[in-house]
Amino acid sequence: MAEQNHIADVASEPVGVVAERNSVDGLMAYILSMSPSIMTRRVLGRRLIDEADREVERLKYKIESQIRELGSQQELLIGELVKPSGYAVRNAIDIIEAAPNTSFLERVSAYPTDHATVMLKWIAGNIVASIDAGKEKFTYAIIDKNSATGISGEGVFKSKGDVENFYQQFVSLHYS
Repeated sequence: MAEQNHIADVASEPVGVVAERNSVDGLMAYILSMSPSIMTRRVLGRRLIDEADREVERLKYKIESQIRELGSQQELLIGELVKPSGYAVRNAIDIIEAAPNTSFLERVSAYPTDHATVMLKWIAGNIVASIDAGKEKFTYAIIDKNSATGISGEGVFKSKGDVENFYQQFVSLHYS
């Protein structure tokens, strides 16, 4: 309730005050409730797009830092896990860079494996997907937990189409 009042208060402020604070909530409320001019909507819309771009970069930085941390560890004390190779770290980061939208960045976790690769894992509703990134190749699996159906395959990093193919299959299974 307090948040709704805050948004309503911000929405009733003059555009100069809303824009001055650069509040995403305030910008959205203003656009939706105050019927600003086309020029004002463009300026505010650009700010929202810029904020979304900053969020994507923040999410990429967060997961890429986790991946780099796996590669920089001196030794792994968890079972038989092995420090990932520099190639695996770089290739895992390339997979993250190729993510088609923010939802992939919000749901990914990185893990070391027992064969010096980086495992990226996503859980999105009923779908579990993983990629095992190595030096030159990767393998992947995408499984629907409800129907127990899945897709698996492999690709090479020299072909950017292989990574895109993984994401396309993930999306198609997730929304089917």
